[in-house]
Amino acid sequence: MMFQIQLVAKNIEVNFQYFSFQKVNGQCYLETYLNFLSTGIHYDNFERSKFQSTISVEMTISQGDVIRYYDKYLFFSPELDDTLSAQYFLDKQIIYLPNGTYQLDLVFVDQQFKTNTLSAKTEVIIKIDQHKPSFSDVMLLDSYEKSEFQNILSKSGFDLIPRNSQGSHFYDENDSLIYFYVEWYNINNDSLFNQGYLINYFIENDQNHIPINSFNSVKKKKSNEVQAQIGGFDISTLPSGNYNLKICLLNKKAKIISIKNVFFQRKNTNHKLSPEDYLKLNSKGSFADDFLIIEELAEHISCLLPIANSSEWTFASNQIEGWDIRLMRQFFYGFWANRNPLEPELEWLKYSKLVYEANLMYGTQKIKGFASDRGYVMLKYGKANFIENFGNENQKIPYQIWRFNSINNQSNRDFVFADISKGSNEFKLIHSTVIGEIFNPKWKSLVTRNN
Repeated sequence: MMFQIQLVAKNIEVNFQYFSFQKVNGQCYLETYLNFLSTGIHYDNFERSKFQSTISVEMTISQGDVIRYYDKYLFFSPELDDTLSAQYFLDKQIIYLPNGTYQLDLVFVDQQFKTNTLSAKTEVIIKIDQHKPSFSDVMLLDSYEKSEFQNILSKSGFDLIPRNSQGSHFYDENDSLIYFYVEWYNINNDSLFNQGYLINYFIENDQNHIPINSFNSVKKKKSNEVQAQIGGFDISTLPSGNYNLKICLLNKKAKIISIKNVFFQRKNTNHKLSPEDYLKLNSKGSFADDFLIIEELAEHISCLLPIANSSEWTFASNQIEGWDIRLMRQFFYGFWANRNPLEPELEWLKYSKLVYEANLMYGTQKIKGFASDRGYVMLKYGKANFIENFGNENQKIPYQIWRFNSINNQSNRDFVFADISKGSNEFKLIHSTVIGEIFNPKWKSLVTRNN
């Protein structure tokens, strides 16, 4: 079981996480990792141009009123030449405890500034079945390398540095790889493992639990091999979303005996889901289920035109034509999950407020505001920085000029809308200086009444 919290107080910032493992003799133990942010602690200038920080760490692990483990020690940072550059200092401890649920209490004191203290508590769970094949916790890795000599970071012949995540495991565009380390135990308790077995690890969608193509690996194992695995994937093409890294232990008959998984989130604006992929997402239980009237949902899909790309809009039109509320919900959910996989409903609510304003300001008896030219431009580019009204004088029909200070790296861009239908209030876009929009250098002739 792995739990991770971020602790912040005054200047101290430290990330804590733990992982449970088991020795060959069946004894369980914890590995605790503390990552201290270098810029959040104070330093002592102990030598010419050399700086070092000292932090007191007090750790208590208890069950009810019984203290099962206690330690108080000093953590010394590396010796630094520069204390301004941000980096993390890693502290690892190994603690032997049996299976069970515990309370862990931590107290930190900056020894160079003792009023800078921090305390926190959390639950710790050790649960490794000692009677059948079972996994340890899964450790997502920041890096690993073959051990040159045995040290505190060594496991199964490698030096492992766990990924230092602030809260949940989050991989953004700068992260192209995901690596993990896991162990398994007690395979001798099952005779079907004697002649070999399999380790299967893959990435699945957290919503529908469907494995993602190209992110699946199977390793053949022998009973006399090291019972540990370092594995991973290149996730540069993995779209934004919520996922599970799942690891399965299978016996000789390919029957799954044990499963372990770890949740992670991915943000990847460099690789988007295709509209076809939207229908593979599980929208059940999401905000899309709130749409019970198919006509209402069809209108919500229609209002996506200003911000949809061409393939999305073609696909959206097909969903409206198909008139299947289940598929329409899936598409609508996928559209927003592709833009904000962590909070798709929030993204829709922000957009729906603009749709409401467009309908209020630009709607007519014949057309919804979002479907008007002015509504389209507002939904696509946002609100204009300046709007100037003209007309009803000098033989001019009513028209407006919208000025945007900046659009898509273009400065001082204009849109010109005119009430060509004479009194309908359905202003049409007749000219724009934005690249890709209608351009008509003779637009002024269109707003002259005798034309």
